[in-house]
Amino acid sequence: MSFAGPLLLGGKRSLAPAEKGVFRFSLIADNHFAVGDKSAYKVFSKILNLILLHPGDMLIHAGDLVEDGTDCGQPLAALGILTPVSNDRPTIYVPGNRDIVIPDSKKLFGQDLASSFGELKVGPVRFFFLNSNLLDGSKEFEQQKKAFEKTLERNDSRWLF
Repeated sequence: MSFAGPLLLGGKRSLAPAEKGVFRFSLIADNHFAVGDKSAYKVFSKILNLILLHPGDMLIHAGDLVEDGTDCGQPLAALGILTPVSNDRPTIYVPGNRDIVIPDSKKLFGQDLASSFGELKVGPVRFFFLNSNLLDGSKEFEQQKKAFEKTLERNDSRWLF
């Protein structure tokens, strides 16, 4: 069972830790990038520059990349700012509630962003992303629960996050 959701962005596709058995992750979320918002652009750019200055094996963006997912210019601009980092190290993007409404997401990302949970394997690490906005007992919550249980049962990766 596979779900749209987590995406591997940029040029780096493999995970090769700098030190054996040690992974250095940077995690960002909720930057709510908006075209024309100079303050948001400045903060987002500074954060990404700081990430590039420090050794790291991976960047995870945990959602709400944009302020308004219905504005087609916002995801393009935000992805452009992310490019130096995603070309430097594997970058996982997990769409947030503001991102899953991006028009033409299939064209932009190569897949529909309709579901915000799922899994992604990068090298010896398998990541599973849960959507904390799902209501207990809802159809999608039950799908998420079953998918997570199957992932745990068949875990074929050295590490599971």
